[in-house]
Amino acid sequence: VYDSKIVYGHWTRCVRSGGYNLSNTSFNPADTTGQFVEETVDRFEVGLKSTQDRGRLKAAVFYKRSYDMQS
Repeated sequence: VYDSKIVYGHWTRCVRSGGYNLSNTSFNPADTTGQFVEETVDRFEVGLKSTQDRGRLKAAVFYKRSYDMQS
C-alpha cells in the first residue's frame, strides 16, 4: 500500500528593466525618444500531487499579474 500527497506553492517576480527608445529614426523634433518604465510580472502557482493504490491525481493553478506592461 503506497499513499503519498504533496501540496506545493511557488511565487516568482520577474522584472524587465526600463530605458529609452533609441530606435526612433524620425527627424521631426516633435517626436521624442521617450523613456519607458520597468515592467514587473508576479507569477503564482499552487498545486497538489497525490498517489494512491488506484492511481494518481495531479492538479495545478497558475496566475500571472503584470504591472506597467511594455508594448
